[in-house]
Amino acid sequence: MPLSEPLPLHSQCCTPVIRSAVRHLLSCPEPPPTSILCDPSSLLHKLDSFRRHLPGVTPFVAVKTNPDKRCAAVIGNVPWLDKMSGQGVGVGTSGSSCKNVGFDVASPTEIQLGRDAIGCKNVKERLLYANPQKKKESIIDAINAGVRRMTFDTMEEAEKIYSCLDGLESFDCGGSGIELLLRIAVPDGKSRVPLSVKFGCSVEGASDLIKAARSKFDETRMRIVGISFHCGSGCEDGDAFVGAVEICRRIFDQVGGLELLDIGGGFPGVTGGGEDDDLRFEFRSAVKEECRDRDDSNGGDNEKGNKKIMGESFIAISEKLRPALEKNFPRGEGQVEVIAEPGRFFFEGAFIFMARIYSKEKFSSDSGGVERVYWIGDGIEGIFRDVVLVGESFDPVPLFFEEGGDIEGSVKLTLERNKKPSGQLYDSIVRGPSNDLNDIVARKMLPELENGSYLLVDRVGAYTLSIASRDKNYEVVYLNE
Repeated sequence: MPLSEPLPLHSQCCTPVIRSAVRHLLSCPEPPPTSILCDPSSLLHKLDSFRRHLPGVTPFVAVKTNPDKRCAAVIGNVPWLDKMSGQGVGVGTSGSSCKNVGFDVASPTEIQLGRDAIGCKNVKERLLYANPQKKKESIIDAINAGVRRMTFDTMEEAEKIYSCLDGLESFDCGGSGIELLLRIAVPDGKSRVPLSVKFGCSVEGASDLIKAARSKFDETRMRIVGISFHCGSGCEDGDAFVGAVEICRRIFDQVGGLELLDIGGGFPGVTGGGEDDDLRFEFRSAVKEECRDRDDSNGGDNEKGNKKIMGESFIAISEKLRPALEKNFPRGEGQVEVIAEPGRFFFEGAFIFMARIYSKEKFSSDSGGVERVYWIGDGIEGIFRDVVLVGESFDPVPLFFEEGGDIEGSVKLTLERNKKPSGQLYDSIVRGPSNDLNDIVARKMLPELENGSYLLVDRVGAYTLSIASRDKNYEVVYLNE
């Protein structure tokens, strides 16, 4: 089907990233069957948003979310300002730390990527080894690479780290030495991927563990400087962050002498407040209404893919979290430095996937209707692996263009048609290319499509390329560079 053929256009959103992606597709004489497109500059917009809504919280971007070297370089090129040149680092201050950004790294490979991204400068300040359970060899490699901040959650892990310091010629025991943050387990049941079942000291045992470690280790070589927590990957509940901050305040008061709070990651990729400039909510709402009109009995059926209830956006979470930080860790003398480990928030919206439908089938469904099945060139063995791992949902939408390939006309049509999808919608399945019966990218309502039609999936930057099967070799097209 020619891209220029005038067909109804439905799109999940019309962000600047998608506009650029559509322009790129239109410019290709023969568009590829699948494309992964990335706009690294969008990361800087996310950084600006993070700073505005959580002022005074220094983000250490989680490399594990998407270890893309070009994206890491964009973040690494943000200048690091020395704390001494500013007026402080507490929440809500205008000190230099508010303008900084570092990397949360969890393996030697990620450490090397982070070092390369920052040009091996300010490694001690800009890299946080946020893996509470590490191999001894990995700890030694990290220390030799200049990393000094690490997390731990047991006395055994602290002892392992301390034992690595002996015999390391590159280790300078002057200054602050190794700085440890105790990772605690906090309630994270409302996240997509709870992590406290795997990592984190119990809240009840945190104070005793810190006191025992202080009495056991030479603090000129290694000391406990703070507390770390994580509300789970994809946490869309601001109250979870607030509760965790309050728990940390109690531990800070019980042990004294702590100077660093790490509020972890898990922030959703949707900024909210109109900053995303998209129609993902409006599209889903409109399709929900269409589904209710068709079949009221399926009104709450999440299996169709359009019924997913969205949680709180980043802005909604920050509006709860910011006052909690200001109350429990206020500005002033002896203020606590606050950092975070956002990953999904930065990367999710920076990547887009486009695929051409290469096969189509119709068959009778159990409900008596006729379902459409569309095949595309990637599935659960590739970037959509989280569909089976954690029940993640992706939302492919048809992408067509106005006659003549006019991009602005297509964008306008997108905005109009997504306010109220026009035409008949059908129960549809989007399948990946493997022989696995479970290779289903999405089940949802779609208009009638044909071989050669294009589907677009936005927000595929988080935990997609990083967990795809190792035999997949994706080529990313970078936009706006």
